[in-house]
Amino acid sequence: MKRIGIKYLFIFVFLFTGVLSFLMTIGQEYFWLRKNEVEKIKEYNLPATVALGRVIESFIKNKIELLGQVGREISKTGISNGCNFEILKSVLFRNTDILGIGIVDFRGKLVYYSPEIHKKNIDELSVFFRERNSLEPQVGDIVVEEKKVFIPIKVPLITTKTNIRGYIFCEYDVNAIRNIIWNYSPIENIRITLVDRKGRVISTPFFEKLEMENADFSATDIYKEAMKKEKGMAYFVSMKDGKKKLGSYYRTTLGWIVWIAVDINLINTNIMHALRNSFIAFFFFFY
Repeated sequence: MKRIGIKYLFIFVFLFTGVLSFLMTIGQEYFWLRKNEVEKIKEYNLPATVALGRVIESFIKNKIELLGQVGREISKTGISNGCNFEILKSVLFRNTDILGIGIVDFRGKLVYYSPEIHKKNIDELSVFFRERNSLEPQVGDIVVEEKKVFIPIKVPLITTKTNIRGYIFCEYDVNAIRNIIWNYSPIENIRITLVDRKGRVISTPFFEKLEMENADFSATDIYKEAMKKEKGMAYFVSMKDGKKKLGSYYRTTLGWIVWIAVDINLINTNIMHALRNSFIAFFFFFY
């Protein structure tokens, strides 16, 4: 009886040791796989996020340069010259992504404007013209109206190095920016979001209602992290579906924040698939 007991004891110890070793190996492999998955996401998504952010910066910069060229032309003829209206109409005709364009004096009052811009818009955007002494072009936050959504852009009309006579002001169609992002995200399970400086949505993946509502994402952890650092990785809970995600973010020179998010469930699925293969290998070894 004693020999049988010892025999079973050795078998139990052997099995217990094997199972314990297996669990410890699986645990170590889980943490290694998770770290590896996160590193892979960071290695791929973070540079892609920064690249997209710089594409957006370049896109807006091109529009600023266009307004600057128009501004120099207007500065030669004078801010109140009657020919300016024809210049504005020409710019509007040649640039379908500009919804409206106008000349604003140093007080923020419209001098000339295309029919698409109403005087009330400038009054509502008075904060945008508060920094009247700024010699640099300025890009405002997203504006949502009943029939259009746009980004206000202004470029100063300068007659001398410090004398500002007014501004070229335009309403830039936000859909032009959204098209860049939609064309940039062909990969399945990749979600790209762009918000302005206040955290209000400029573009979200497949959530048009949030875009139309101008949803506020400033409470999300990834937005808060991006306000502290120019670029990086952050875990956060989506305000759309309530799921935890891992995102790579980049704060552009415009102050806008773009991030690419991956669902944590997708990461866990990849890990569990790898662990399942390890379990099958373990099973066949002991079988």
